[in-house]
Parts: sequence; structure tokens; C-alpha cells
Amino acid sequence: MHVQIEGLSTNLRNGKHLILRAPGSKLPVLADFLTGGEPIQKFVLLTGKGAEPLSQFWLPWSATFQISDQRDWNMALTYITNAGKPLFCFADQSIQIPEAFLRRLAGLNVTFLHVTAPTASLATSLALPQYDSVFIAPIDDIGSTFYESALTIVQRVFTRHREYEMKDVLKELNVANAGLVWTRLQESDPGGAVYWYEPGGTAHKLMISQKQIGAMLRAFGDVLT
Repeated sequence: MHVQIEGLSTNLRNGKHLILRAPGSKLPVLADFLTGGEPIQKFVLLTGKGAEPLSQFWLPWSATFQISDQRDWNMALTYITNAGKPLFCFADQSIQIPEAFLRRLAGLNVTFLHVTAPTASLATSLALPQYDSVFIAPIDDIGSTFYESALTIVQRVFTRHREYEMKDVLKELNVANAGLVWTRLQESDPGGAVYWYEPGGTAHKLMISQKQIGAMLRAFGDVLT
């Protein structure tokens, strides 16, 4: 259950990434977050106490922290700060990441990946300014709770644009069965840039060609820039 990132050649190492996904939607290819630099020395898993084991992928975790209170966050941060680098840290959807924790990761040669399902409350409380990129999974059902929450988050990222403009963008991506990626990594514009990614596998072929998707995104150039 993965997706192949298309149109995005950015090196994702040493960044803080948020992936918003609906139940059953695909994750970006994990290798895209692990390659592009020196070999990863440590792998850290952050999860909630009593959370279900990860089923999407497996990594040789050097340390696992089950988070329930501030003391657990402090222990995890102490380990991450002092462990060998480069380090990859994965947080699952059973926990919400404190803004202070994300700030402390700056400059540590840590690639941080948080995968979660957007909800109405989460959409307004996420510490979006602390993330370097935001991936929004393809939206199968326009009008669903996932869509409405994702739209709220998109609006927080693209504050310069009206809600109906962003609805048009998400609807076009829905037709193409493509996801949306915003990143500020290696971008000259401090507001970042937007890309799209295509689900992989024969069960999730594009409804239109890649050439048509490119034309569609160019047509929305005034909205996205």
C-alpha cells in the first residue's frame, strides 16, 4: 500500500513531514524519506500506549516510545537528541505531535514523518508551521469528513487563496486520482511550492494521463502560486 511521488524531486531527508490519509489510502514510498544522504543510523517509533501495531511497513526500530504524557515526550526527545545520526523518526496516528517537540528537532539531522487521519478538531490544531511538507492523500469522496478536514488544512497552508479556489483544485485532483504535496524544502519561495503525486499499482491507475494532469495544474497556476 504505497504511492509513487511524481513531479517532486525534492530530497526529503532531514525534514519534518506530515501525511494526511483517509482509512485505506496509500502511503508515499517510504524509501523517498530514507534515501538521498548518508545511511540512517537509528530508527525511532513514536506511538500511543495500547495502539495497534503498524501494518503498513516494518523498519528495524532502534527504539520505540509509547507516548501518554509529557514525561514520555521528554524521554523520546532526549534519546533522539543524543542518538547516532542521521536518524529517522516515525509517529503514527495514535498521537498528536506537540509544537514544542517539533521545534526541538530543528538542526538535529533527523527525518521526521507523522502519518495521521485529519479530523475537524485536528485540522485546526495541527502545528502546521513546524512542518516542512504536507502530503494530502487522494480524496475519493468529495464532501466526506476527510475532504472537509483536508480542505481546512489546505486553506491554512494556502492562506492567500479563497476557499472555492482550493475546492476546485482538490476536485480536479480527485478526478485524476492524484494527491497534493506542499513543501518548503529547497524552495526559493518562503511560501513553499505545491506538487502532485500519483497512486501506484494497477488497482489505482490514473483516470487521465500525466500530461493532462500537468496541463490541469498549469491551468491552476494562478491559484497555486
